Amino acid sequence: MSKIVFFCIPAHGHTNPTLGVVRELVERGHEVLYYSYNSFREKLEAAGARFVSCDDYDVEQKLGLKDATRVGKDLSFSTQILGEFRNDRL
Repeated sequence: MSKIVFFCIPAHGHTNPTLGVVRELVERGHEVLYYSYNSFREKLEAAGARFVSCDDYDVEQKLGLKDATRVGKDLSFSTQILGEFRNDRL
């Protein structure tokens, strides 16, 4: 069994297409952790993923609208944010 981690833009058009993949991975015995926002929790858990909330992290980092745009466009900034996300949330 593998542990697979998903990170996705918090938008239905980006998250919904991953649900079938998550279901299939879980059915094959893999553990799937999915970092997303609370508004997607129900869908992700229904697909079998172990949900990890990013909502509090946004508040801690005081990310604003300007940062949200940057996260979507700047891979290094996105990687920095993910790297700073504490492991104790797992």
